[in-house]
Amino acid sequence: MGGRIEAAGGAALDRAAVATVSKIGPLVPPWAVLLIVWPLALVAHVLWGEPPAVAWVAMAGTLIAVILAALTWLVSHGCGILGRVHSTVTAGGAMLWFTVATITGPTSGFALAAWFFGGGGLAAAWNIRAVIRAKNTDSADTDPLGGLFDKAKERFGLKGASVKTREVDDHAIKGTLQLPPGERTQSDMLKKTETIESGLRFPPGSVVLAPHEDDASKMHITVTDPRMMRRPIPWPGPSKPGASIAEPLRIGVYQDATPALLTLPGTHLQIMGMTGSGKSIGGGWNILGEAITRSDVATFVADLAKSDQTVGPLTPAITRFIKTKPELVALIRALVRIIPERTAWLAEHGYQRWAPGCGLTYWIVWLEEAAKIFDELGSREEELLLQVLKEARSAGCSIILSLQRADYSQMPTIARAQLARMTFGVASTEDSGFGLSERQQAADCAPELWGSHQPGMAYLDAPGVPETHYAVPLRTYAWGADDQDANAAMREHAARYPAAARDMDMDEFTTRLADSVGTGPRVIQATTVDQEDDMRDDRDEDTGDAIADYLGEPDPDPDLADVAPDAEIKEPTAEEAERFVIPEPTAQKMSPQAARRLLADWLKFRARGGRHTFTASDPELLKVRDATGNRSRAWAYKVLRELVDLGVLAEDDAGPTTRYTIADLSALDRDPVAV
Repeated sequence: MGGRIEAAGGAALDRAAVATVSKIGPLVPPWAVLLIVWPLALVAHVLWGEPPAVAWVAMAGTLIAVILAALTWLVSHGCGILGRVHSTVTAGGAMLWFTVATITGPTSGFALAAWFFGGGGLAAAWNIRAVIRAKNTDSADTDPLGGLFDKAKERFGLKGASVKTREVDDHAIKGTLQLPPGERTQSDMLKKTETIESGLRFPPGSVVLAPHEDDASKMHITVTDPRMMRRPIPWPGPSKPGASIAEPLRIGVYQDATPALLTLPGTHLQIMGMTGSGKSIGGGWNILGEAITRSDVATFVADLAKSDQTVGPLTPAITRFIKTKPELVALIRALVRIIPERTAWLAEHGYQRWAPGCGLTYWIVWLEEAAKIFDELGSREEELLLQVLKEARSAGCSIILSLQRADYSQMPTIARAQLARMTFGVASTEDSGFGLSERQQAADCAPELWGSHQPGMAYLDAPGVPETHYAVPLRTYAWGADDQDANAAMREHAARYPAAARDMDMDEFTTRLADSVGTGPRVIQATTVDQEDDMRDDRDEDTGDAIADYLGEPDPDPDLADVAPDAEIKEPTAEEAERFVIPEPTAQKMSPQAARRLLADWLKFRARGGRHTFTASDPELLKVRDATGNRSRAWAYKVLRELVDLGVLAEDDAGPTTRYTIADLSALDRDPVAV
């Protein structure tokens, strides 16, 4: 032990000595030259200090002094004016002193005084320059980003700005960007990342800027190498097996090599990406693969589109895997019943929201291929699901929706407003707007550049994501070199964390929720006739035409068919109001033609009452959908889109919710060939 201490002490002294020499070394040369030049001048005086040689020495020395001074002036143009003058005076003055000392001798009064005071002053001046140069060099070494930025900032129009490095590691340089106060704003800078990358000659995607939370004149700046993300990153195993679901889930790696963490409690999440972008495996498998290793979570996963293809390898570890519409409807209705009971239980036990150790199991409800689910659900169940989204967070439940394109035709706009965002590669800039958060769009995040070419790449903006990372790309973990390897790895992982091992710890609410779903055949047998009526599939072939279908059958209310474009809009009389009543839902699905006629009659009725504007979530329109036999929202959007194309409706999608305005109902009454 003592030997190691002595060795460590010796090494420390050696390092101190080296550091001392490295600092003193640059100061020695001027004094060494001063000491050497005096004896050389004495030798020169002995050899050439007498006539006739002394005359030649005088001429030659003067000429050489002039030449040295001129040459030094020319070659020191990069030193600044003070450095240039200092170097020139040193070179010319030293040669002149040597000439005088050769003639008069270095011991003469003038020569000795000039050597002592003039030479000493020049040597000290050179020491000052060396110290300042070393300080600047050290500053550049310890602040590499600041040095690069200072050299290039005028190229991208940021004169007056500066960068101070905070942290440097093998994968990233993180710093603070100081903007010229009052001249530049954080919003300005979020649009200049590509310009900064170009000015610094970095690869595209290297620079990420994020607003500083405490000072509007500052920003966080992170520089990484995006090329490190081009290859798949193998899944490293669960991060905290046996811990609470409240602990963040490790789902991938950011471009700066820091772990990408997702905190689920209190969060609903939208996962969006085109086919082949990795949203199901990269997003689904990594989130669920982490979640099933936690001790206090139950997972309910629904996939009505691909059945076992995506979720199959996870089945042993999932509390309930829902493959049919009746099972899903049973789950939604059970959630609506049980969530208020859970929140009441939490309140009775002193909790404002779910917390680890509160005694309740956390729920994850995963809706894979959510667009298919919304398409399958009737308007009643859709409304119930929206109710669950609004109420579930505080009850200890996260809803996760995974789909290819989260536009208003695929899912309700009000649902998207409730969700955090994880966005994989998309097909276009327009599509990225449905996946990215507002601040990610402001930071010019561009998942459309990945498409399906870099599966697993994503942006994440969710509670708990640092301010410095919501615009930093991440890569989710890969589970295998190919599909077979990945499936085998997930099956093995799921087998180690079976849901049955957690069932014994489920609270009564979770047990009831799981029992409400059960297995497919059991639920279908237990479903009442009325529920089966509400669960009718919308599988008929709908290839109709909005005008032809409307004109194809007699008008059930001829009084509503005479609305011209320039007709005066009047409030309906009591008699007129009673003539159009949205029918009650029945077990019989209307034909596509009859369904379109009912929607057209509803539009005419609204126009006569002066109510020209509505949204796809209008309660009356939802009742119309129910009356047609519970047709899907996709059908409703299809018909509304046709009517927009025909000029019957005008569409305004500038706001958060698309609004439709009745523009020209006469198109409904014209000959379909003319239309």
